[in-house]
Amino acid sequence: MKSNSTRLNERLHILATNTSCPCQRRTQCSADDGPGSGFIVAVALAADLDLKRGPSENDLIERAEKFCRSLEGRWALGDCGNSLIIVGWKHYSKMLICPAQLAKRYVTKEEERRILANVNGLIQSNQWFDALLRVIDDVQRELEGEPKGRTDIGTISLLVSVIVAFVLCLIIACCVCAFRCFGNLKSDETDRVRKAVKRVDSLRAEVMRRGSQLRRSFSRSPKFPLVKEGDVMQNQFFPDPDTTVV
Repeated sequence: MKSNSTRLNERLHILATNTSCPCQRRTQCSADDGPGSGFIVAVALAADLDLKRGPSENDLIERAEKFCRSLEGRWALGDCGNSLIIVGWKHYSKMLICPAQLAKRYVTKEEERRILANVNGLIQSNQWFDALLRVIDDVQRELEGEPKGRTDIGTISLLVSVIVAFVLCLIIACCVCAFRCFGNLKSDETDRVRKAVKRVDSLRAEVMRRGSQLRRSFSRSPKFPLVKEGDVMQNQFFPDPDTTVV
């Protein structure tokens, strides 16, 4: 009769050989002593982990993730981020799924929470082997599916930069057009004022010219003699001694 650890290793081998290679180069998934592997899944069961702070939920998850990262660096699973580690923390009845960079596109945080929620009852009743087998089955189904579309931060940044540049160019163009329109209006108003001033000046010159002509006409008329400068106007007397005109 096979032990639970042997059955677990066989199940992990089936997962590795039955999933397609997600790496860009097939040589990263090939093996010299057997068929190539797609995703590499490992299981780590720990009786207890050291905690520097109180056992809050966030502290437990943070400590388990740190333990997971240390195992990734120590075990060096996969060649292109196609690995995944399942960590079991027996003392606190916690389980955590730690996918590598490429595996995160197949097993997201939402799927991880859903998978762990399905086996929470088995974990709380200390049925770790059954819980691990069910988690491996669910993980394999996710790894055999299509990768989730990842958000390319570089592409988004480029698109945002282009949009911002376009908006700025549009604002600058609108400002230039507005300044030109207001400048033209101001120039037209100035021209109208200048024309009005010219008309007033020409009218005043015309009035002055007509006034000069009228004065010259009066000076030449015998009925309206003008007194020259320096002349003294003499008193003229009418025959009536009581009437005098100055």
